[in-house]
Amino acid sequence: MGFEQVANYIDQVLIAEKAVPGVSVTVMRDHKLLYRHCSGNAAMDNSCFMYSCTKPVTAAVIMRLAEEGRLSLQDPVASYLPAFSQVYRKKNGCRIPVNQPITVYHLLTMSAGFDYSLITDSVQNGKLMALVGNDASTREIADGFASFPLQFEPGERFCYGICHDILAAVAEVVTEMPFADYVKSVLFDPSGMSHSTYCHTPSVLEKVAPQYLFWEDKLSQTDTVNQHVLTPNYHSGGAGMISTPEDYRLFADMMACGGIGANGYRFLKPETVALFSEPHISYEGPEGYRYGLGVRVSPTGEFGWDGAAGSCVMMDPKIGVSIFMGMHVLNWPALIGNAHFVLRDLVYNCL
Repeated sequence: MGFEQVANYIDQVLIAEKAVPGVSVTVMRDHKLLYRHCSGNAAMDNSCFMYSCTKPVTAAVIMRLAEEGRLSLQDPVASYLPAFSQVYRKKNGCRIPVNQPITVYHLLTMSAGFDYSLITDSVQNGKLMALVGNDASTREIADGFASFPLQFEPGERFCYGICHDILAAVAEVVTEMPFADYVKSVLFDPSGMSHSTYCHTPSVLEKVAPQYLFWEDKLSQTDTVNQHVLTPNYHSGGAGMISTPEDYRLFADMMACGGIGANGYRFLKPETVALFSEPHISYEGPEGYRYGLGVRVSPTGEFGWDGAAGSCVMMDPKIGVSIFMGMHVLNWPALIGNAHFVLRDLVYNCL
């Protein structure tokens, strides 16, 4: 089984032509490492910000809680976070009460009505931080989110936003543990992901690899900061995970193999993992992808997601295959609908 096409694409296109400073790629099948390739300054043990590759992990943790009967996807978020008992939406420049409550399912499927402006828009972010304070916890910030109007009625449609950050706060209430500690106890430690965390402490951040930024067609090194982690006490369920390619491949392999890890640890049941291969809302993405539980879903059932710094994960339970590509480059022009799909197709051709 040769992966020369994949190596050539990484070395000759991504590194040489597109000037990406470093790329790590792993391909797993049925717990066996089929292929591993590092190019440029990347290494398998480099800690990086996973950004939105965090979302599939958070979604899997929530589904474990549902599997255990500790929450239901149809539960109103307000039953865990009372600040969501009365939320509003925008209409004709006014705030009006919503007609139905936000549920856990709405958060998982990005149909709750939140976008990302509370984090990415400087004015909105400034209002949020003035409300919650610069040392606010995961739950305090989630409560702050509830104060801002939704873009639309919950369940109405898909909108990419902060839903998984709120799910982290829901999990904290259910487990009575900080989100980072709970994920460590049920996923990271048992599966051997020893370099993964949601905590952005100084000791963790000093081990994070240099981060780069494309701006006006130029690449330069930028600050090693994740702007989605709003305070030192905030465990962002949508973008806060720090991991390595070696660690993340263990999660991807677990999901591609029906919820059981390479070391035999059972994290999810196969029927729960199967739900990730199903589209759940009417969202049409590139190449026929739909949106499911924190992941995009292909017509064939392969699912995964991308991160803002170029990392991506693809998992295919039908054939037990997972692909993880690690990068640390913000604003990369080829991020969406280009390089990742090319990589996927090359890997499938090799298989």
